[in-house]
Order: sequence, then structure tokens, then C-alpha cells
Amino acid sequence: MTGIIHKLWREDSAETDTNNGSWDGAEKDGQGIGAPPSTGPRKNIGIFSATAMASILRLVGTPSMALILWGLGGIISYGGATAFIELGLMYRKNGGTMRFLGACYWLYAAGEDHNTGWNARGVGWGCITFVVKIIVLLIIVITGIVAAAGGIDIEKNDNWSRGFRGTNNDAHGYASALTKVFWAYDGFSNLVYSLGELRKPERNLPWSIGGAVGVVSFLYIMANVAFFFVVPIDVAIHSDEILAAEFSYRVFGSTFGKTVLPVFIGLSVLGAICAQTYGVFGFIPYGRKICGNNKRTGTPIASLVIMYVLTMIYLLAPPPGKVFDLLVDFVQWSTWLFYGLTAVGAIILRFRIPHHPLRTFKSFHPLNGLFILFCAFITVMPFVPPEGGDSGDPYPYYLSPLLGALTTLAGVVPWYFRMFWWADKTEQDYTQWVNDEEEAEKPVPGAEQITHV
Repeated sequence: MTGIIHKLWREDSAETDTNNGSWDGAEKDGQGIGAPPSTGPRKNIGIFSATAMASILRLVGTPSMALILWGLGGIISYGGATAFIELGLMYRKNGGTMRFLGACYWLYAAGEDHNTGWNARGVGWGCITFVVKIIVLLIIVITGIVAAAGGIDIEKNDNWSRGFRGTNNDAHGYASALTKVFWAYDGFSNLVYSLGELRKPERNLPWSIGGAVGVVSFLYIMANVAFFFVVPIDVAIHSDEILAAEFSYRVFGSTFGKTVLPVFIGLSVLGAICAQTYGVFGFIPYGRKICGNNKRTGTPIASLVIMYVLTMIYLLAPPPGKVFDLLVDFVQWSTWLFYGLTAVGAIILRFRIPHHPLRTFKSFHPLNGLFILFCAFITVMPFVPPEGGDSGDPYPYYLSPLLGALTTLAGVVPWYFRMFWWADKTEQDYTQWVNDEEEAEKPVPGAEQITHV
């Protein structure tokens, strides 16, 4: 593991000059590796969630259709990941989606960036707990295979023998189900937020992100197969436990299933949160004050307090019971809107700047197009009434996408005042960075040949 970390992440500025795409001098803070930030993000904990998996099953009706959605989610996510790889190699500074959208549409960020040593610590903890997450998934997959082969005495069910009998055909339901599937896959973009610290990105970025999506897709599909070999469909839909805990309770008994495994899942979630909190590059108004380290403790106290307050609001806010689904759908609406716009931007830049000197990887446009279509589907269809006009939730079916749209539109106000009103008042140009980067791009000596996927 140490050898992989050394090879993938920058730790010596002498080896990471402009030939490797290091433009911001942040290489000395890098302590992580490429793949774990992609396979262990904050959101792919969804595979362990009883609420998310049960909701997907309830929305589509059968385990067979749910499994198809999980497989489709992997393919579609890979289509988006390749667009992020192409753009990441073209714009190799930290920033991720914000930087890509700025280059594609001149939608400049309303804020500042601030990077500290805690970024590396957070990503490092995420890398450690990434191993825990993979071990938990492997335990589920292996024991599911053993159970299916008759090696473990469990109650038989008809989850797979029923095939597609009872499958729903409500488009609104499928949009909501895909939102939750993508919530579990959302993580392929994490690495590009700290891309300025990755060694030899033209080599490491494609296999780190692409390989991570492939590994996660396989494990998610196999985990679903294992879950539904063991847990009956009616229990899965109505379970109040983490579905992985219900699974392991039936296989290993009460102590391991409801105590030990949830602890490991909690550690995995903690690592994912640390990686996201400290590792993702943020651009917000007054970013240095909010995200900067406290002078006495050396920790980003202000940002952690804000996150704590927001978390408590999310936990305690009504409506009870179904609030988790509401929050997932609410957050995912704007997330995948901007992901889709980023993929569109990758196609636009291919034609607008066909010979970009740093484009050492070219994504496959039909696969990008599939990703864009599904992003459009899960942002538009939630506004379409479900069959019968009732989603069965204690809140209107349109509430989560409406909140997502309003939150996105609300961001336009501070963006406008920052980028135009305040810029004119202080005579500052917050858009110059895009032009500077375009002017600074030069061919990379010894760059690898263009890779097509």
C-alpha cells in the first residue's frame, strides 16, 4: 500500500514540476492515493443503507429490476467518469466541477479556495477506511455465494425465482430509484477536486477513476445478489435495520450482525465524511475565513461547526421517517444537473478546442451522451406526477426536486453580486483565472499517447 501511495500521490516538488501538470504548488500536502477517493466517497455508503436500498426495491417492485438498475448505474456512471477524466487532464489544478464548468461555459466561481494540511489528513483517513469498506462488501459477497450454494442454513425465499413478476412501470418511480442508485455511485468526481496533487495524472487518473467505477460496480451488483439471496423481499422493504446488518444477522447471528458489522460500516462512513470534508476543494464566499484553520488549534473549526449545525437540521427536521429519502433526492437533483452540464461541456470543448495540448485522454461521446440523457431524466421526471398522483410519501412528490431547483437558483444571487457588483466595486477580475489557464497550457514533454475509451 505504501508503494502505491508513493507512486500515485505527490510528495516531492522536485519530481512534480510543470511536466507533470503541477500548477499550484500543492504537491507537498498530498498524502493519499488515486483510487480510494474515487471508490470511497461520502455518497457510496448508500449500498449499506436500508432506506435507500429498500426504497429502490419498493419503487421498482422486484429484486431483478433493482439489480438491472444497479448495473445500469455502473455503466452510466462510467460514461460520466470518462468525461471527468478528459476534463481533469485538460485542467489539472484542484477545483473539479467548478473549474470544468468555468472553462466550458465561463460560469466563474463566486468564492475563494483555501487548501490546508488537513486536506491530506482527511483524504488519508478516507483511504484507510476505504479498505474497511471493501472488506465489508467482500464479506457480504462471499457469504452470499456460500448461502446460495447451500453452505449456510438460511430461510429460502423466492426473490430471484419470481423474476420480473410484480415489476412496476411508473416513470416517476424509476427516476427516484435511479437517483438513489446514483447516490451510491457518486464518487467518481472526488479525485478531480484534488487533481493538482496527483502524480503523473495522464497515467494515473484514467485507471484510478475508471478502475474504481469498475470495482465498485462489480461489488455493488454482487452485494445486491447476496442481499436478496438471504433477505426476503418483504423484510427488505420494511426493514428498520441497515440492510447489511439484517443480512449478516441472518447469516452470522445477532452479535456480529447487529453490533460488529454496523461498527465497521460506521468507520467506513466516518472515513468517507473525512475525505469529503477535508479532501474536496471548496469555492465559497469568504472561503478563507470559513474553511481556514483556527490559529490556536490548527483545525478548520468554523467549517466543522457549520457542517455540524446543518447535519443536526437534516436529522431533526420534519417529516420524520421518510426524511432520509427526501434529503437524498434533494441533494442529488442539483448534483446530477451539474454533472450532466459538465459532460456536455466535455463534448463542447472537444469541438471548440480540438487540439488541446493536455488532452491525453478522449472519452467516448456515445457513452457521454447516455450519461447526459440519464442526468436529464432524473432531473426532469421527479416533477412528473407518479401513477395515481400519490408517491406514498408524507410530503408532495415534487418537494425534493423543487427544493433542489430553488437551492440551485438561490446560488445565482451571491454569484451575481460577487462576480459583477462586488467585482466592479473593488475593480477586481474574478474571471481572469480561466484566461490565464488557457494561455498557460503548453504541450507536456513526454506525454503519453491519447487514450480512447
